[in-house]
Amino acid sequence: MAELSDERVRFYLRHRDQIETWAALRSEAAAAIDTELERIRDDIESLAADLGDDVLLLTKIEGEAYPRFLLHRESWKQNANDPVVSIALEWMRGKTFLNGNASAYVGIRVTVKDQATRKLRTSIKDATQTQRSERGDRVGQWWPCLRYCPCVEPFWDDFETYRRQLLGELRHAWEAYDAPLESVVQSAEPPGE
Repeated sequence: MAELSDERVRFYLRHRDQIETWAALRSEAAAAIDTELERIRDDIESLAADLGDDVLLLTKIEGEAYPRFLLHRESWKQNANDPVVSIALEWMRGKTFLNGNASAYVGIRVTVKDQATRKLRTSIKDATQTQRSERGDRVGQWWPCLRYCPCVEPFWDDFETYRRQLLGELRHAWEAYDAPLESVVQSAEPPGE
């Protein structure tokens, strides 16, 4: 148990006003990072065009706790609006600081959460095991393949370097997973059946 004689406690008490002022900047810093990540949209649209004529981008940003950019083929759609599966860039709004697991992440995202897509997720996980292992990606609950993308440079000085890093991660994920995804999605039963 901490006591008043603990130098760390005393330091905090002596400087608490300044410490609390600095700590309050956390939400402003997170909002600034969210804004920069949202600005990558035009670059991802260009990337989608480079990847193929039938590659589409779905953007889910406004009001989302987990903003995301979803790259997918027309054939991966479950309805007019949403793909069943995509290769996505996502982050946690207000909690992303671009280090470790507080980073944006890229991978295969299963969009619909019903029994048919549980089977699809398992099929994707099995079909991409080799690529996932080679890339060092992990598996998440609705992410058959997932990789956190921490910034390797001080991003506040040069966000362009991080932007290029994320675009490279998206491109590499597409190149690794497009063919197995296409194969699995084409052979899967339609969602809801």
